[in-house]
Amino acid sequence: MIDTTLIPMDPIKVVRALGSKYTAEILSEAQEPKPVKKIVDEVDVPIATGYRRIQELEELELMVVDGKTISEDGGDIKLYRSRIKEARIEFNESIEIEFVENEKKSDRLVDIWDELK
Repeated sequence: MIDTTLIPMDPIKVVRALGSKYTAEILSEAQEPKPVKKIVDEVDVPIATGYRRIQELEELELMVVDGKTISEDGGDIKLYRSRIKEARIEFNESIEIEFVENEKKSDRLVDIWDELK
C-alpha cells in the first residue's frame, strides 16, 4: 500500500480527479511506463484532454514520470506510470483514501532478489 501520509493530497481533489471522465482508464492503461500519446490512443481520449488529466494526476502524485525515450526526431519523450493499482475511498466522518501501490518492475525484482538472499 502507498502510505497516504507521504502524499500531500487534498482528499476532495483526489476524489474529483478519480471521478473525472477518462481518469480511471488512464490510470489503468499506465500500469507500465508509456508515452502520453500511447496512453491516450489506447484509452481513445482526445490528446488535449489526456495531457490535462495526466498533468492533474501528476500534480496529485498519482502518476509519475518513469523514464524517457527518444523520438524519431531526437527529442525526449517522457514515459508516465500510474503509482496506484487500486484505490479505496471511504466516506465516514471524513474522507479516507487508501491506495494499493503499482510497484515498478525493477522494485519487484529487487524484492524477490532480497528474499532469495
